[in-house]
Amino acid sequence: GLAASASPLWQALHHVPAASGEQDMEYRRRLKKADVYEVEDVTDFHVLLTESGKEKARRLLWCLNALHGTVEFCPVLPPLTCVLLLYFDEDVAYLILHCLLKKAVQRERSHEPPLVPMKRKDFVRFVKIVTATIAQRLPRLYSHLRSLTIDLAAWVARGVQDGFARMLPFDFVLRIYGAFLFEGANVFYRYCVALLKLLEPSLLNCADHESAEDVLYNCGDDPAVTLSGLTKAAFRYKLRIDEPLHKHTAEFPTPYLMTTRMRQFHRPRLRHESRILQPQHWEAIWGWVPETDRMLVPTLEYSSDTHGMSITAMVQRLSPFLRSPMLLVISTRDHGILGFFSPFAFRYDAKAAAHDAPLDVSFVYQLQPQEQAYWWTGANQLFMSVTHKHIIIGGNDIAIYIDEDLRKGQSKQCASFGSAKLVADEMGDFLISLIEVWILQTE
Repeated sequence: GLAASASPLWQALHHVPAASGEQDMEYRRRLKKADVYEVEDVTDFHVLLTESGKEKARRLLWCLNALHGTVEFCPVLPPLTCVLLLYFDEDVAYLILHCLLKKAVQRERSHEPPLVPMKRKDFVRFVKIVTATIAQRLPRLYSHLRSLTIDLAAWVARGVQDGFARMLPFDFVLRIYGAFLFEGANVFYRYCVALLKLLEPSLLNCADHESAEDVLYNCGDDPAVTLSGLTKAAFRYKLRIDEPLHKHTAEFPTPYLMTTRMRQFHRPRLRHESRILQPQHWEAIWGWVPETDRMLVPTLEYSSDTHGMSITAMVQRLSPFLRSPMLLVISTRDHGILGFFSPFAFRYDAKAAAHDAPLDVSFVYQLQPQEQAYWWTGANQLFMSVTHKHIIIGGNDIAIYIDEDLRKGQSKQCASFGSAKLVADEMGDFLISLIEVWILQTE
């Protein structure tokens, strides 16, 4: 039935090979350790689930991300996942969420009105539309809140990003989510305006900023806000977004949207621990890796402090993985982190291998002092050169150069990747502290 129609990826993740008790414990420990975030970090609804339920939620979120790489920003997914797992089996919850995201992606690609904002800029546009509607429908309240210096757009953003999961009682959220699964973010739009309509008398009585914020952020405690009353008010408003979000501007209407880090769902499953990459680094890298490779498992196949400080030692270690995607990670003495993603591993015949490889998925990157990736531009044919004396990545000029002893390197502005230099040094020089090479492969 439902499990049979689920994706092969979900089935592979769901059906863990039989193992002894000790091996199973080790598998679960690694699975949990591999998270870029804990469920506890992204939703308070984690308290509704057992440890087994939390593992299911992590698995579902990872799988949905791997299959829907175009979904850049969708913070309602973690709490919605927890709620669905309360009432449905894991395979049913997966299919509900998969169909929701698939429909949202189809709408965006066909330039229809959105089902759910899936990019940060689209979410900003959505918040601006809701805030403008409040100003139009509730002008007296809007003017009063502005006079109290209330950042109304920030309140709207906090509410609609997860369907008021942090503002309203659980039974309210259940009703909102039920409607959301059928109509999408238009439901959040209506409930947001309706909530302010019910809160209007209390807010108009507020004489200062603090008291107004207390009413807004504890809106579930206001006696005027009842479940039936809020629902009736919400659906009394015939509010919907009738055009694609990209037709609206995306300037930030509130500092909240500029300073708040938007959590992503990108996370690999790791067999080994990196001495360079922290969880937030994996989150950034896995967002850059092509969608088709996110279901693969990164394995640490070479570390310069363990396997030898030479290009020869590195290439020898990587020889069994000539056609596997590779992630190079370099830590510098100045605490910088930079690297390279390639559809194939370092090899002496790299120039020949590049002729039939999908180079457009490759990128160079830096993680410290800032996170930035630069993809292959095709501006020239200088992709990678590997000899006993050096490794060169990119040309005109070189994106990353590594000497034969893996001790010194250089990075310049590079046409091959359209990249700036990847280190802070004015001349682009750096001393290497540690090199790791990760190979992406099936389990």
